[in-house]
Amino acid sequence: EPRAKEDANTKGEGVEEDEEEIEYETEPIDSELNSKSTLLQSLQLVMQIKDKIRVVSDLAFQAVDADGSNSLDKNELAAVMKEVAQEMKVTPPTDADIISVLMELDDDFDGTVSKEEFLQLIILVLGKMLESEEDLEDNMRSKGGPSILENLKGHIQEHIQ
Repeated sequence: EPRAKEDANTKGEGVEEDEEEIEYETEPIDSELNSKSTLLQSLQLVMQIKDKIRVVSDLAFQAVDADGSNSLDKNELAAVMKEVAQEMKVTPPTDADIISVLMELDDDFDGTVSKEEFLQLIILVLGKMLESEEDLEDNMRSKGGPSILENLKGHIQEHIQ
């Protein structure tokens, strides 16, 4: 509650000054609440995305877990890595590449990749895909060409009209 700065010479003066001070003092509080609200929204979005990534990871895991053991052995991992390489039109992984990936993912050293360990691979792959898209976007912009998003927007608008 604002109090007027009163003394014998300034009775009643200073009320406006106090109100301004109160307004000023609430700005950081409002800003902090907004940033907390934004942070909370961001965290909620991250959690939703993480849940969706987990669903995708689980589906992919089930598709490549040929023997239904709830873990991927070297052969199952090799099959999926070779299939992805073929789809991406890149050089297929060597046995050394496959063993290296298995060792990198196998946090509990049981010689297989669990669903949790596979999830980390999916997150890593999605991160690399995002980096690749961002690099492509930057490259297109630096050459003065339209961005991927601009191309996509134009393509969508063509089909709407």
